[in-house]
Amino acid sequence: MINFESDAVHLLYKQYKAVYDKGGILSNLSSDSNISSVWQKITHETQISADELCNRVASLAGIESYPGTINVPVQLAKKIPMKTLVRHHIAIAGVEVGDAVIATANPFDTELPEALAFIFGSHFKLVVAAPDNINRAIESVKQLQDTTTRRATSLNLSRSSQSEHDDGSVPSIMSSLLRQSVNQGASDMHLQPFLNGSVVRVRVDGRLKRMTLVSSDIADGLIRHIKAQAGMDTTAKMLPQDGRMLVELEGNEYDLRISTLPVAGGCEKLVIRFLNRQSVYALADIGFSLDEVHTVRRLSAKPSGVVLVCGPTGSGKTTTLYSILNTLNNEAVSIMTVENPVEYQMQGLSQTEVNEKAGMSFAKALRAILRQDPDVLLIGEIRDEETAQIAMQSALTGHLVFSTLHTNDSLSAIPRLLDLGINPVILAETLAGIMSQRLLRKLCNDCKQETEPDNPMAAAFEKVTRTVQAYEAVGCESCGFSGYKGRTVVAEIIEISQAQRELLLGGEKDIAKFKNAMHGTFNSLSMSASRLIISGITTAAEASRVIGHQFWYALADEYSSELPDLSSLYDKNSQQNINQNAVLIAGEGCSKTQLLSNALKNSWLTVLTAEDPISANSVLHKNDNIEVVILELSDLLSDEEAVNTVAQYRREIAWSRIPALIRIPADKPHWKALLLEHGATSKFASKAIDEKEVVSLVQSAISNNLDFRWGTKSENS
Repeated sequence: MINFESDAVHLLYKQYKAVYDKGGILSNLSSDSNISSVWQKITHETQISADELCNRVASLAGIESYPGTINVPVQLAKKIPMKTLVRHHIAIAGVEVGDAVIATANPFDTELPEALAFIFGSHFKLVVAAPDNINRAIESVKQLQDTTTRRATSLNLSRSSQSEHDDGSVPSIMSSLLRQSVNQGASDMHLQPFLNGSVVRVRVDGRLKRMTLVSSDIADGLIRHIKAQAGMDTTAKMLPQDGRMLVELEGNEYDLRISTLPVAGGCEKLVIRFLNRQSVYALADIGFSLDEVHTVRRLSAKPSGVVLVCGPTGSGKTTTLYSILNTLNNEAVSIMTVENPVEYQMQGLSQTEVNEKAGMSFAKALRAILRQDPDVLLIGEIRDEETAQIAMQSALTGHLVFSTLHTNDSLSAIPRLLDLGINPVILAETLAGIMSQRLLRKLCNDCKQETEPDNPMAAAFEKVTRTVQAYEAVGCESCGFSGYKGRTVVAEIIEISQAQRELLLGGEKDIAKFKNAMHGTFNSLSMSASRLIISGITTAAEASRVIGHQFWYALADEYSSELPDLSSLYDKNSQQNINQNAVLIAGEGCSKTQLLSNALKNSWLTVLTAEDPISANSVLHKNDNIEVVILELSDLLSDEEAVNTVAQYRREIAWSRIPALIRIPADKPHWKALLLEHGATSKFASKAIDEKEVVSLVQSAISNNLDFRWGTKSENS
């Protein structure tokens, strides 16, 4: 077996003797020498100080020296695994201009740059330090990690704040995750088992995106910690649990709703929902048009009746209702709510939370509230016959009632209520209005551009509506390269007319008849979305993603146009998450690596390919989400051709400064040493290893290069 440390040590000694030992003072080196003994030997036999030797070795390598004590940055203490620190005898000495400063006693360790490149990419620099100083630094890291382990088991976390000093423990990691989520405007954070660890994802503007990967041990600690903070049973892993906790983040108070669920393999999935108790907005600020605001005001000015807001979970129904209540909230009006949970706290409102375990159901709470002399009543959701009956009876007795209903559109609420057993006569008398809404992502103002002619969704929109989509999504740092930033409402609002009341009196359920009774004044979700598209606020692709095929059916009906070819349209514009991490597989014949491509895709990675260095350069420039390059070297290449190929790729893609994995044919293992000799700094892997192992290497590289450093300001930049 080759002793790599001995080889590296002898190389250092050989280089030193060739330059500084012209008189042959230094004796031969024993075969079992290590780096510490070599430094001791040189300083003892030549009578120079460790600092002088440090300067000489640095000069030999053409890098800087680092004399004196090494103070390892706390936030980077766990960045390099302990076994790597010990094996290569290195320590992190600091950070300069975004690059980690790595202290080594042997800059001639040829495997060190490869190991560091896989952790830091190209974001590191080597300096030379004395072995004794490095030993003390490694010992300090060991002590810090021991302390972290003890802190992690105590799981004692104070409320998150920016002034908190993160130390890499489980509580500080959770604090950092929560801050990151809030800074990105996330509504939810997910932690779930994935591959050999767990993945942390956040839902931003309605779409999930990956934040980082953590080990299984850290994930277990995070779940135990949040359970303890939320008053949940930390020992019950095989039962679903719900909890809540209040935290102050970024100057706002958040109500965190915690849900854990056992999943396969004896693991748990954690979901945290962020409810900002202060975020109540004016209707116009949410995105309602002035005409829609006027309609809502007319409905909310009625002395009694039922006003329903419809839509799927996450469509902003509660935000809209609280915005309406905010306009009604004054000392002359008694407003009471029954919710599960109370999502916003508003002064002046009496808010009651449903607690099924304690026997406080929607129906029971409503019956009690009606004895409290309310003027306006908010019911969080009409989900059963009893709640629906009480809501209608409340309206009959002179109360203005607001509630939500899970239907796809506004008019579908009518047959839904009739199916719940509401008497048609009572429904005709009490139903005042119905709203249905969705949330569409808004184009990022920093990067949106005028729509290109080759945009298939925009072309289909123009063909159907005979109007042009103003702008299209591009992607920049400001919007996380999604092309969108923030969300706005699209809505359809119906004021129940006399003609529709007559239909209700007859128990009519046919939605088409209710629509026809509006005599062309019906403004559908699709038509609302089309106006935002024409105004340059969003895109046809986004409206189609959220509303679905009905978007095109409704527009074709409204404009008396032919439907576009939806099958080909959606093939060209698949629901692929453009924020998903990507891997570039490069090299001649790379498109044939089907097994590897499938394994990467199954791990939530987008796979891109390039057959030559120039194509690889082009793909990297066009795709900001590429995290790792895999270079496939053909077994038909000669040694010289392999070296030239890698050199060509280096020239074309070195600017990207992202990790690279070079896959070498199984029958040419000597290429690794050959390529290292010619300047390669990448990670190497044999084509003989299993695809799953390659995926594991890629995931490790991504996890270590997401610029996700616990407790540093860079995490929010």
